[in-house]
Amino acid sequence: MKEIILFALIFVYLYLGDRAIYYFKVNVMGVRAEIYGDTINYIGQRAIKAAIFGWAAIPAAFIHKNFIAGR
Repeated sequence: MKEIILFALIFVYLYLGDRAIYYFKVNVMGVRAEIYGDTINYIGQRAIKAAIFGWAAIPAAFIHKNFIAGR
C-alpha cells in the first residue's frame, strides 16, 4: 500500500511541476510555441524538467498567479 501512495505522490508532484513550468513559459517568458524533434524526447524532457525544477516552480507559479498576476 505504501508503494501505491508513494507512486501517486510522485505522479502528482511531476504533474504539478510540469504545469508550473508551463505556466512560467507562457505567462512570464511569453513562449507561445516550441519546436521539438519527436514526441518521446519531448515528454521525457518535460518529466525530467518537472522532477528537477518542480520544487521551485510549483510555489513560484502559485505566488505569481495569486499575488502578482491577479485574477
